[in-house]
Amino acid sequence: MSLPTALGALKTAADLSVQLRNLLKQSDQLPVNEVLARIIEMQELIADGRSALIDLQDELVTKNGQIETLSLELRELRDKSRLGEKLVSDGCAYWFPDKREPGDGPFCLACWDADGKLVRLRFLAEDIWVDSPGRSRLYKCEIHKDSRIYIPCK
Repeated sequence: MSLPTALGALKTAADLSVQLRNLLKQSDQLPVNEVLARIIEMQELIADGRSALIDLQDELVTKNGQIETLSLELRELRDKSRLGEKLVSDGCAYWFPDKREPGDGPFCLACWDADGKLVRLRFLAEDIWVDSPGRSRLYKCEIHKDSRIYIPCK
């Protein structure tokens, strides 16, 4: 039952109670059967309205839960977006800008780009010489077990 239907039932019950009161004021000899019929009709309308309001309350609880879940998801997406705006890529890994200290990177490019996960690369070795001039550090992503990432020393 909808909210307008519930409110309509309750309004009709209220109107009937006013009519019944007016009838009782106007007549000294009102048939008991008529009074009982009106009272029963009001009780049914009130019960219908109450039932509809309980159904609507359950629906509101469900909707509030959905809103809370969506709000949490939105907050997480905004937080991830803000984090992504801070990350800088050097072509090998992500770092937080101007900080090449422990705790600030490096983070796996593939993990962030594909899944939005900030996965820290595990340091394996220092002073590795690869094709590029200069020394590099060797890192490994724990998610991509087979991949090795060489990051030039600065």
